[in-house]
Amino acid sequence: MRKDTRASGRLIREAVAAREVALEAQGWMFPLELRLEGHLPLVPGRRFQIRGRRGWWRFCGAAIDPEGRITVDCSGPYTKAQTTHTEMSRVFAIRDDGPAVEVYGRDIRVGVRRVERARG
Repeated sequence: MRKDTRASGRLIREAVAAREVALEAQGWMFPLELRLEGHLPLVPGRRFQIRGRRGWWRFCGAAIDPEGRITVDCSGPYTKAQTTHTEMSRVFAIRDDGPAVEVYGRDIRVGVRRVERARG
């Protein structure tokens, strides 16, 4: 790995950490585990399916805003057998009865259909 790549990666991680600290001061939460009623808990690396979308998605993290809306950072979609991390990162909002969460004019609210059990 090149020296400048490592340095830029470090700068990005520091900027993300600083942003999370600022948001936590405003009432945001960034749980390492997300428990959804009726499903296994989502932990980093666990795959899950989304209602109305094809494939499996890999959970990376979550954010809960001061109003209680949950957004999930994930990558995917993957096939059931796929184990490599080749897909882009995505953000979805867990569906609730509140107002739409729009990104580029599209509602990004989704419902979790199924969570994969731990392998091994």
